Amino acid sequence: MKENDLTTGSIPKKIFLLSMPIMGVMFMQCTFNIIDMFWIGKLGSESVAAVGSAGFYPWLASGIILLARVGGDVRISQSIGEKNDEKAKKYIKSVLELDLIHGFIFTIIVIFFSRNLMEVLNIKNEFVNSQGALYLRTYGFAMIPFFLIPIFNSIFNSMGNSKLPFKINCIGILINIILDPILIFGWFGMPRLEVFGAGLATSISIIVEVLIYITVILYKDMKYFKIKLFRGISIYAYKDIYKLGLPVSLQSSLFTFISMSIAIIIARFGPQAIAGHEIGVQIESISFMTAEGISSAMVAFVGQNIGAKNDERVLKGIKIGISFAIFWGFLTLFIMVFLGANIFTLFLDDPMAVSIGTAYLIIFGLNQPFNTSEIISNGIFKGVGRTVYPSVVSITCNLLRIPMSLWFVNMNWGVNGIWIALSISSVMKGAAMLIALYIHCRRKTLYPGEELSI
Repeated sequence: MKENDLTTGSIPKKIFLLSMPIMGVMFMQCTFNIIDMFWIGKLGSESVAAVGSAGFYPWLASGIILLARVGGDVRISQSIGEKNDEKAKKYIKSVLELDLIHGFIFTIIVIFFSRNLMEVLNIKNEFVNSQGALYLRTYGFAMIPFFLIPIFNSIFNSMGNSKLPFKINCIGILINIILDPILIFGWFGMPRLEVFGAGLATSISIIVEVLIYITVILYKDMKYFKIKLFRGISIYAYKDIYKLGLPVSLQSSLFTFISMSIAIIIARFGPQAIAGHEIGVQIESISFMTAEGISSAMVAFVGQNIGAKNDERVLKGIKIGISFAIFWGFLTLFIMVFLGANIFTLFLDDPMAVSIGTAYLIIFGLNQPFNTSEIISNGIFKGVGRTVYPSVVSITCNLLRIPMSLWFVNMNWGVNGIWIALSISSVMKGAAMLIALYIHCRRKTLYPGEELSI
């Protein structure tokens, strides 16, 4: 199985062919999240609130995964661009070792402290807390595979092979989609497991995906995976990976903690507000997860071409990426603002939750061009190895969400004040990232020691 050389050939074609399977994975994930929430929504607003609240901790795990993943993205793609196979193998080995360590620690925390983790959210509803803890504990048994999947996706994307992750992720998501109603509602003679069934379906699909990845790696001729884990550990590679990944991981983890703080504020307005927010986020994910797909492609494209010292090619790729960000942002703006209410009513028949969720989609729809631009700009900065600036921008703007939310709520704007605060911070992040990217390109200082030809 050969890697895809992104340093030659048509730039639009290379980015398109690389990004389409990644976006396909993201789209399938969006589809699953929406279908998952559709079935859970049939159990009522409290069940949606339980699963949505517990979901903060897998989200936090995703931030920890970035600690190893970002450094791997950058160094593996750059090593492949340099045609340095041994260096690429060293970083693949180190990324997998770190991820296994992180996954094991997080598994212990989630399984044994699930109830405590739910109580942190200060939700004054015993059903939400108990069912959320059950869902989280069930999810915890698949936490190590959950950590491995993004790393495998990232490694293959860095190799320019995004088709394999697409196929494997599609299999896992389809399994989850099929198992969800069977286990939640007890179809085909199975016991009705409700929230526990949703967690069990997700865990099974995650484990199957990892087993397929391992099977493919073992039986295909894949030179980059001819490694021995935890033998000949490279402390230098660990430090380098942490150096690149720590800013982004802190950014993501802090964002999760901020979101948990916002969730506590939302909880003041009851389970309907939590459910409205959770379903609104799943619908909005069509926008930001597609942008994440392009962002991942940009990391690999920019990284390989920097390794090959193709400055002009890097710049052209950046222009293509940002153009797509703006186009996709305006398209999703239209969908969320003008079609959001019709979409939301498919999930819940609770009038209050529908009203809250519809307002969320309209307010957040207006910031989508900035949101997608920020995400894809992040991928560009990661590809060149500059991970500090995007993290500083994100952390600064996200921290403002808490005081702004409290301020707007205290102004008697209700839960809509929270949506407005979150939307304003997204606009700030997107604008700051676009301005920084433009300045770096104009000054030919996008990555240290190199110049870009304008």
